[in-house]
Amino acid sequence: MKSVSEEFEELMGLFLFGELIPEDEARLKELLLLYPEFKTHFARTLKMDAEISRLSFEKPIQKINYLKFLLPLAAILTFALSLFLFFPFENSEAPDLTNENCKIQLEKNYFSIASEFQSDCSIKYLHGHSLNVQLSKNSQINFSRNANRIVIELLKGKIKIKSNKLKENSILHLSYENFKFEFLGTEVIAEITKTNLSVLVLDGSVKQDTIGKDDIFNKNEVYIYTLQSKVSTKKILTSKEVSLLQTDWKSFAFESNEPKLTLARKIEKIISDSKPVLGSKLILKSGEKVDADSIYEDKENYILLQNKKVKTVKKSDVEKILFK
Repeated sequence: MKSVSEEFEELMGLFLFGELIPEDEARLKELLLLYPEFKTHFARTLKMDAEISRLSFEKPIQKINYLKFLLPLAAILTFALSLFLFFPFENSEAPDLTNENCKIQLEKNYFSIASEFQSDCSIKYLHGHSLNVQLSKNSQINFSRNANRIVIELLKGKIKIKSNKLKENSILHLSYENFKFEFLGTEVIAEITKTNLSVLVLDGSVKQDTIGKDDIFNKNEVYIYTLQSKVSTKKILTSKEVSLLQTDWKSFAFESNEPKLTLARKIEKIISDSKPVLGSKLILKSGEKVDADSIYEDKENYILLQNKKVKTVKKSDVEKILFK
């Protein structure tokens, strides 16, 4: 299997000889975007090739086919110009991979980066911010930069971000769906699970401005958002938890301190999140009869309120609904 460097050299050779097909051209552009060192080598080669062509014109040869040199040179210049016009390298430079366990793919205006299922990986980036991002196994982020704004979008898993602002106007955001956290010179661990979004500040602070107001989270504070109930809490780490994090941040589990809903709040939530059903008795397919003061339904269940108790019955288990 060819290395990336060998693939690039082969594509550049095809390009210089005018034998690049559209698929190869697209791949060459992608490699130039992903690897800044290839871009430098490519520009140097173009300059050298143009210089060779110029010297060829100056040789005292009786018959020179000028078109032989002009047409390839024109093609080279056109291709190079298209790269700099349509692919702004400075705004699309790929992060550096610090090991080979990261899968990086160039999308339309961002880089998709994922760790292997059984391996961790990490990336570095130096532009406006000095960034080191570690991805625990089976994690994924999208990485993009537009002018002075860098965005790291957490898609799954757990990541650790260490940042240092190099330019005053540089802005770094961590995002997940509608949530956005601005870094204020910070080291952060973020995790998304089936139940929670957690953002822990190890150093510095972050500003969370998703819901129209600015909430500041400082060192050793955790923002936890429970996805199902849509309840957010702030937790301060104990000294024991801080010690565990320093030992192994990847296996540290965040837990919500969300209080249990009172019965009154639970009933209020049922009424607001589901639809009322006409009837006061369920006849189950098993033959059992279940009475209720009132019945509500969601997509999959009937929710029965009876004597200050809440009972849930699957719709697939119900034969019919009756009035008492």
